[in-house]
Amino acid sequence: QEAKAEEHKADGSGTEEADTTDSKQRRKHAPRVIPLELQRLFTLLQCVDQRAVSTQELTERGFAWKDMEGREQHDVQELMRLLFDAIERSLVGKPGRDLMRRLYRGQTANQVVCLACGYTSERAEDFYDLTIQVKGHAGVHESLASMLDFELLTGDNQYACPTCDQKRDAKRGMKIKRLPPILTVSLNRFAFDLVKLQRVKVTDRFAYPLRLNMGAFVDASELDQPHTEPEALQYDLVGVIVHRGNAYRGHYTAYLRDITGQGRWQSPFKGGASE
Repeated sequence: QEAKAEEHKADGSGTEEADTTDSKQRRKHAPRVIPLELQRLFTLLQCVDQRAVSTQELTERGFAWKDMEGREQHDVQELMRLLFDAIERSLVGKPGRDLMRRLYRGQTANQVVCLACGYTSERAEDFYDLTIQVKGHAGVHESLASMLDFELLTGDNQYACPTCDQKRDAKRGMKIKRLPPILTVSLNRFAFDLVKLQRVKVTDRFAYPLRLNMGAFVDASELDQPHTEPEALQYDLVGVIVHRGNAYRGHYTAYLRDITGQGRWQSPFKGGASE
């Protein structure tokens, strides 16, 4: 009986301790699969001479999507946030754990300003992409200006100012407080048709520049980025994602600027390949 008791102690508590240790070791040495699969995918895109590259390794080994999960259609903004979140989680405890935040995260501030005493109520919000409206606007410049335009609160909509201790005329709007090194602008091409009572896609022409000067839309003195140089507010267009389809389904096509000049592209104008 004594021998059996010792055997039970060794097999029970000893195994549990070993399992716990093994689990910790596996977690400690677990590969950061998503960054590795992204690196592999980008290497194939750059180095392999073929028309298309499969993303199966990224979706199955990186995202761990199985069966139909990898075939499920995602809105491009939703997929971007899923990817960023997955990358951040895979880099926990590593030097680059804040990589996505440093590259893509900016900040806006929703403000209400009392026109009588100047008191400002402000609520800051982080963003990874700026969503601007397509409907009713000719292009990026006009839509950005509209998004950052302040509205007056008067009459029945007056603001209850805590400093004046009474309702006052005020202005309400949004300001950009911090700009990221890489700026993503999302175009909202979907609207609700009040006649058809359904969601529709806005197919109006919408212009965007090859270089966007965000200095025209921010007050440099108010930016939460000390010593911001004017060049830091200039953004060159490096990629465009195009949605083909309707308000309920479709596909995305990406057009990327060949920064390194290594691509071999088919020109739609010359009818031949260009280096």
